[in-house]
Amino acid sequence: MNTLDSNRQLFQMGFLTNAQLILSSATVNLFIVLSEARMAHWFQTRSAYIQPQKWVMAGILTSLTVRMAVDKGN
Repeated sequence: MNTLDSNRQLFQMGFLTNAQLILSSATVNLFIVLSEARMAHWFQTRSAYIQPQKWVMAGILTSLTVRMAVDKGN
């Protein structure tokens, strides 16, 4: 009976830990989505910033591409 209680307690602890991780991850993802929605709305209402934003993102993605191509896997 002692082993059964121990196994049950371990299962409950694991379940609660995983539930907390899932909940915290979902909360962080929700905040990211809401922030991105606000940024998208901001860029939509200020069309003058769209072209510079595209150029900045193109530069970032290009630098990441070059870095991945040059990286030797270290």
